[in-house]
Amino acid sequence: MLDSTPEMQKYNQESVDELKDFLGDSFGKEVPIVVTLNKRDVPGALTRPEMLSGLGLDGYPVYETIATKGIGVKRAFQSIAREILLKQLYGK
Repeated sequence: MLDSTPEMQKYNQESVDELKDFLGDSFGKEVPIVVTLNKRDVPGALTRPEMLSGLGLDGYPVYETIATKGIGVKRAFQSIAREILLKQLYGK
């Protein structure tokens, strides 16, 4: 889950880097990845391209959310559940 506020972009990058380091070769292969862009309602929120630029998350499902209002959260969880099932059933 990435924070849409500009001042958090540095921490978004750190979180993605840490997750990639932790998961290693499993990142996006054995462990499915779904990206959520949270706080989309905050004034001055970064655009989707601004948030994803340079994070190396191309090709993964991306959902925009407002967690405090529950907007987009269910859909993101459904997506990750689907990805997990596909990996378990078909190894995809």
